[in-house]
Amino acid sequence: MLFPVQKISRLLLPIYYLALNVQASAQVSTIAPAHPSWGDTLRIHYHLRDTSAALSGKEPVYVKIVTWQQDGGYDWKVMRMEGEDTLKQSFVLPPATASCSIRFYTLNKDDDKAARKLYVYTKGTHQPVAGAYWDDFFSTDPRVPFEKEIQHYPQHYLTYAKYFNVVSMYKGIEEGRQLIAALLSPLEKVYREQSAPRADLCAALCVGYAKTGRLPEAKKYLLKLFDAFPQAEATLLAFSLYNYEYYKASSRQIEDDVRQQLARIYVQWPDAALTGDGNVTYYLSKLPVLTIAHFEKALLPRYAQESIPYYALDKLPEIYIDRKEKVDSAKVMLMRFIRLWQEGSINHQFRLSPGHYSMYVPYLLQKLSEANLLLQEYNEAVTNASAAIALLAGSNYEGNLLPEVLAIRARAYRKAGNLDMALEDYKQLYKNGKDDALDSIKAIFPYCAVKEKNVEALATSLQKKAPASAAVIPLA
Repeated sequence: MLFPVQKISRLLLPIYYLALNVQASAQVSTIAPAHPSWGDTLRIHYHLRDTSAALSGKEPVYVKIVTWQQDGGYDWKVMRMEGEDTLKQSFVLPPATASCSIRFYTLNKDDDKAARKLYVYTKGTHQPVAGAYWDDFFSTDPRVPFEKEIQHYPQHYLTYAKYFNVVSMYKGIEEGRQLIAALLSPLEKVYREQSAPRADLCAALCVGYAKTGRLPEAKKYLLKLFDAFPQAEATLLAFSLYNYEYYKASSRQIEDDVRQQLARIYVQWPDAALTGDGNVTYYLSKLPVLTIAHFEKALLPRYAQESIPYYALDKLPEIYIDRKEKVDSAKVMLMRFIRLWQEGSINHQFRLSPGHYSMYVPYLLQKLSEANLLLQEYNEAVTNASAAIALLAGSNYEGNLLPEVLAIRARAYRKAGNLDMALEDYKQLYKNGKDDALDSIKAIFPYCAVKEKNVEALATSLQKKAPASAAVIPLA
C-alpha cells in the first residue's frame, strides 16, 4: 500500500522514491513521473519481456489515456506503443487535468494488470489538485474520497454534484436522498450569499435536487446554467442527470421549454459541451428550426477529432437519412463506423462486450440499408439488412429492432423486383403483430407464387392459433 507522500518524513523521501522506482521496475508497465503536474510529459513504458506481461508484442499494442478534467469533462487519446522489448510512448498532461487512467491493449486482448491510474499534483507540492479523487467516488463507500476533496478544496462545488450522483447509485433511495438533502441546505446558503454564483455551484444544486426527486427546484438551476453558463461542462453534467431523473420519474422526453433552450445553445455555441451530447442531438434532430448546417457545425469537428463516443456515432448520419440530404455522406460514415466495430478497434478502445456489438452494429447496418434504399441501391440494402437480421438473432435486442429491419428489407426486395422474398418478410411482420403489413401483402399478392387462393386465406394461415388443448384445461 502506498501512503500519501505528505505523511512521509522528509528525511525518508529519498528512500521512499527509491522503493517506488524499484517497485515500478518490477512491473509490466511504468509511468514517470509518478506524481505528475500539468505540462509534465508522461513517459509510458510497457515491458514485453516481463513475466507478468499479458501482451506479447506479436500484434500492435495500444495505450489509451483518459484525462478527467476539473470542470467535469473528460477526454481520451489512443496511441500505438513503439519499440521492441520495451514499448514506449509519451503524453503531455493538459492543464486542468484532475486525474488520468492508462491502459494497454491489442485488438484481441487487454492487459488489465498493467493499467494505471494517476492523480495530478500541484506543481512543487505533493498535494493532489482539485478533482483528483473524483474517480474514487465510484465505490461502496464514496464518503472517504469525498471528504478528502472537500477538506482541501471546499469551494470546488462540482465535487458535490459528482458525489450526489454516486450516492444515488450506490445507496438505497431513502438513504441516498437523506445524505444528499443534508448537504443541500449549506449549498443553498452559499448560493444566496454569492452575487454571481459559479457554474459548479448551480450544477451541484441542480443535481442534488434532481437526485432527491425535487425536479422543479432542479430545473430552476438548470435554466440558470443555460442562461449564464451555456458552454460549460458543468451545464452538460447537470443536464445529463436532470434528463435521466426526469425520464425516470415521468417516462417522457425532456420538456419543450428545456428543448428550446438546448436549440438556442446549439445554434449560438456549436462548440459548447452540451452540443456534443448524443441525447441533445437526438432531442433536436426533428426540430425544423435547426438545419443540416447547424448539426454539421457542431458535430463534424468532433468526428474529425474522434471525440464522439461509440454510442453516438450514428447521430449525424441518421439526421442526413431522416432529412434525405447528403445521404451519400451518411453511407460513407456508416460504412466506416461498421468497419471500426468489425476490426475491433471500438470494442477494445471502450472495453465493450459482445452484447454491445449485438446492439450497436445491427442498428448501424439498419441505417446503412436505409441509406442504400434512398440511393436506389436495392441489392446493397438487402445485403446490409440481412446482415443486421443475422446479428440480431437470439440477442436481447431482436424484439425491438427486428421488425424495423424486416420492413426495410421487404421494401428493398420489392424495389428490386423480388416480390416473393418481399412477401416472406411481410408475412413474418404480420405474424409478429404488424397489422399494417397486410396492406403490402395485398398489393403484391397477385404477382407472387403462393399456394393460397386469396389474401384472406393467406392472412388466416398466418394468424396464431390457440393450442388444441386449451379448451380442456381445468380452471384454477
